Amino acid sequence: MIEQPFEAKGRPGDGGGERPVDLIQHATQLLSDQGLRGHQDAPDVLWHVTDAKAARDILESGEIWMSDLTSMDDPEEIALGAKLLRDKWPRPERAGDHATVVFETLDTVLHRAIVGLRGLKCLSMTARLENALLWATYGARGRGCALGIDRKYFEDLGGTISRARYSVQDQDDLLDRFKGIYCALMLRLPKCSVDTDWSGRALSNLSLDVLSRIKHFAYESEREWRLVLDRDDSQCQQRGSKCVFVLSFDASKAIREVVIGPCGDKAANIERWRGHREELGLSYDVRSVDFSMRGAGTPP
Repeated sequence: MIEQPFEAKGRPGDGGGERPVDLIQHATQLLSDQGLRGHQDAPDVLWHVTDAKAARDILESGEIWMSDLTSMDDPEEIALGAKLLRDKWPRPERAGDHATVVFETLDTVLHRAIVGLRGLKCLSMTARLENALLWATYGARGRGCALGIDRKYFEDLGGTISRARYSVQDQDDLLDRFKGIYCALMLRLPKCSVDTDWSGRALSNLSLDVLSRIKHFAYESEREWRLVLDRDDSQCQQRGSKCVFVLSFDASKAIREVVIGPCGDKAANIERWRGHREELGLSYDVRSVDFSMRGAGTPP
């Protein structure tokens, strides 16, 4: 657990004369260095499971949709992490000390992150293809495909890729380290800066990015990894009922392989995707995944 990642200067909450932007960027870097937002154990290739038409559209257009973290499919998204953090961080008994200032600013930041702020965009991927429920839900009941995404390429676009935390131990470790960094940040950051536009947004995103890694253990089989980018809604488009950020990329560099789902005529689908590859002038590998879909409500 990190207690003092910053050298304390001045009184709690007075900022020590330093610029809030520098402090928050330093805290963001510390989170990355400590593995909260980084990719120390990330695979080189992660898979995005979808249906065949969506995959073809993604490759043809060189665009992929990223959803807002506040409107993901999981109804407990963000709220679970916020609850666990609040349970771990009770309101201080004495008013007016540094602990109270930290608690009150975090409460403001979490409220803005969960209720009022839209900014972080997310692309969900998996490190485990042999997951019947994942294919049944997102992969056209096993007849879709998975795009093998080059992790480093997407990170170089300015995003962070991190794994979801499902176990109590992993979640506690994540939140303890975040708490230590946040406490030290508040010791150096003027309290008034929480209410300013840029600092308030940056602090909310900092918290939201960490909380987005907390998922219910029932989803553990997904082994989800997430690419997260900070993009304002003015850069987004309305697609159906969702506001999405359309991320442009070079498919020849970003897509390493196309994996055919476990159901349907796999041999014919492999030939079809090889044909697509030639038409599009790309170089991805094509293969199929083979496992039983029984138990996911899908015929074999």
